[in-house]
Amino acid sequence: MRVTLVGVFSILSRQSGNLKQSDQVKISYIKAVGIQREHGDSNQGFTMPNITDEEKSMIKKMSQDPHIYDKISKSIGGAIFGQEDVKKSIACLLFGGTSKKLPDGMKLRGEINILLLGDPSTAKS
Repeated sequence: MRVTLVGVFSILSRQSGNLKQSDQVKISYIKAVGIQREHGDSNQGFTMPNITDEEKSMIKKMSQDPHIYDKISKSIGGAIFGQEDVKKSIACLLFGGTSKKLPDGMKLRGEINILLLGDPSTAKS
């Protein structure tokens, strides 16, 4: 059975006895927010958007723009100053990736994944 899981990755620190903080046992886990069972090759619950001919021509025109990568990355997080590399990686996350089907029939997701680390209140979410 295959499932799609949406959750929060967390780390739980456990201290046993008189160990120093650096000697604590750290256990990683995912706190599930949502889970969905996949049936066969279809993703139940996810639908493709209806794109009009006008929207298709607009997308085609945008794809010919040599500065589209910069325009898209600058449109992400408009209230956040700087972080150009992070914004460009998020743009790649939104538009990149191709799925692969292995010889045994298993499908691999083609999505790009990123993990943002940093101090609290630095616009990671």
